[in-house]
Amino acid sequence: MIIGIPGVEMPAQTMPFVHKKRYAMGTVYEIVAYDAEVARTSAVIDKALDEVVRLDAILSNYKPESDLSRMNRTAHFHSVQIPADLYKVIQESLRYSYLSDGEFDVSVGPVVDLWKAAMQAGQHQQRRMKPGRALVSATRKLN
Repeated sequence: MIIGIPGVEMPAQTMPFVHKKRYAMGTVYEIVAYDAEVARTSAVIDKALDEVVRLDAILSNYKPESDLSRMNRTAHFHSVQIPADLYKVIQESLRYSYLSDGEFDVSVGPVVDLWKAAMQAGQHQQRRMKPGRALVSATRKLN
């Protein structure tokens, strides 16, 4: 993603830049920043990438040790304490579900599980298998 700020000129080709990337949330995050103060820029980029990794540890549905995974495994047995960031995401998700008359569905867990199973089954084949629309629709209705 390239972000342009109105009224700010693009840096000259000779302006020093810092380019860093990190793998998190199943993808690669890349940040390129132009600034004469390379050390400060590098520290700011590290801080941003550290935040992505921190949120991944809280919100990942792929990592069994994440707070979201722990909540999904145990909250139906007893109440669990969750980080404020996870609570805020759930709260906002419920708001968007309300605003979209349920078209946005935070309880998409069964559909995600279906996709995971299809992807794992396809790992041993030439092409990955994807669940059909009818199966995804039927799975959503189970919620």
